[in-house]
Amino acid sequence: AYDINEWLNVMYRAGFNGFTDRKLEVVPKTSTDFPLGQLIEDEMRRIELDGNFLVTITKDLTEDLNIKTILGHNANRRSIARQSYLGTGIIVPGINDMDNVASVTPNGGTRNNRAYQAAFADVSLSYRDWAFLNLTGRNDWTSALPENKRSYFYGGFSSSVIITDALNITSDKLSFAKLRAGWARVGSDPLPYQTQSTLYT
Repeated sequence: AYDINEWLNVMYRAGFNGFTDRKLEVVPKTSTDFPLGQLIEDEMRRIELDGNFLVTITKDLTEDLNIKTILGHNANRRSIARQSYLGTGIIVPGINDMDNVASVTPNGGTRNNRAYQAAFADVSLSYRDWAFLNLTGRNDWTSALPENKRSYFYGGFSSSVIITDALNITSDKLSFAKLRAGWARVGSDPLPYQTQSTLYT
C-alpha cells in the first residue's frame, strides 16, 4: 500500500494458491475379484492466481460531511487438471509402482479453466457521525458464461441513523437507539462448462 497524500491511498495485492493431490489404490494379487492385482493412480492439480488493485479516497467534504470511496479491480484465474491411470497385472508383489504392472491404460480425467475480472466501488457517507449511507456496485466478467452474457452487475445500499445522537436524547431509560435499512443483490458465476450440453463418449 502507498499513501499518495493524506486522503488518497493505492494498494495492489497478489496471491497464489496451488496444490497437487496424488492417490494410489492398490489391489493385491491375492484379491478374489482381481487375481492379477491392479493399481489405480489418481492425480489432481489445482492452481489459482488472484490480484486486487484498490484506490481509497477519504475526505471531509464539509465540516459535517465525510466521504470514503473505494474503487477496485479484481482478476482471478483458476485451473484444475485431474488424470487417473489403471495398471493391471502386478509383476512383483509389494512394489506399488506403475512401472511394476503388465499394462497401463488411462482411467479418465478432467480439465477445466476459469477466469474472471471485476470492477467495483464502495462509497460511504457520514454526516456528523450519526447519519450514514453506503452504496456498493460491482460488475463481473466471467469465462464460465456464454460470450454474449459474460458481464453482469450487482450492488446494494444501506443506511442508518443514530436517533439518540441526531435528536440529542439524554435519558437513563434510552441510552442508544438506531434505525437501519438496506437492500442488496448478489451475483455469482457458475462452475465452468455448465451452461451447455456436453456429449460424453
